Amino acid sequence: MQPARRSGLQAGSFFTFTGTYGQPSHHEIDIEFLGNRCAIQLNYYGAGRGNHERVLTPAELGFNPCDGLHNYGFVWQRQPDRITFYAEGRLVHTATADIPTQPGQIMMNIWRSRGVDGWLGHPSNDASTVSARYDRMLYAPLSGSVTPPTPPTTPAVTPPRPVSSNSAALTEQSHFTFNGGSATLSNGTYHFSATNARDAGLGIVLNASIGNHRTLTFDIRGTVTRRGSYARLAAQVYRSGDNDSTPSVSLDPIPNLSAGNWTTATIQLPTDVGDLAKVQFLLITDRGNVEVDIRNLRAE
Repeated sequence: MQPARRSGLQAGSFFTFTGTYGQPSHHEIDIEFLGNRCAIQLNYYGAGRGNHERVLTPAELGFNPCDGLHNYGFVWQRQPDRITFYAEGRLVHTATADIPTQPGQIMMNIWRSRGVDGWLGHPSNDASTVSARYDRMLYAPLSGSVTPPTPPTTPAVTPPRPVSSNSAALTEQSHFTFNGGSATLSNGTYHFSATNARDAGLGIVLNASIGNHRTLTFDIRGTVTRRGSYARLAAQVYRSGDNDSTPSVSLDPIPNLSAGNWTTATIQLPTDVGDLAKVQFLLITDRGNVEVDIRNLRAE
């Protein structure tokens, strides 16, 4: 989801709720967004008992929630009594007291109210419409005693191998993810992941002139897992003016993926491609997983 950016707003939320607020029937688990500072507030109530707020700033998260779609979630276990909260697959908070015991509705909303300026900031006088974006919501039941999942970790970065002196390095202008994908960039390596997703992707905006170079080359490692009928990872190249649904050329699928070893993939570019506007990595699947590292984008 992507929350709104506006003072005075609880700017988007994902939560469970049942009962009457503050009463023994009240059980709730919250992931809330504070629109005045683009921070996350985690909270919960068990049998009407609250005061469990935990605020995470953009600096603590490693990203600004208001700037784009990001993945959030929690695992709620009654045996053992625990709630574990996650942001982009990373464990960010664990709760062990006053854990809710009753089923609740899954809800999403955005709201403002009087008397909460100290929490959400003074309401803005801007009359324009604001909205929170929800790209995907997934619920899966747990049964019995379940060990909390281990958050995915980014593999250690291996120093890039030397490349041809004829290579032209391609500099990122920006990058983005969609359809449940997430990505981090560290030391020149993108870590792209998606779980139980459909057509999740990572787009890298380049805006680069490639001159007479006729190939796009990159190093890649990782895995694609099919959970439904099919799953494959494709690379798509766009030049300026290309329609989003029609790339100039695709490598479909990317061959020879290895979980632990870097391999080099190359896309042959048509002679009429003189610039690269975007490179997109797309998990083409009905319900699959991807965990890959990508580095060293270059034209040769």
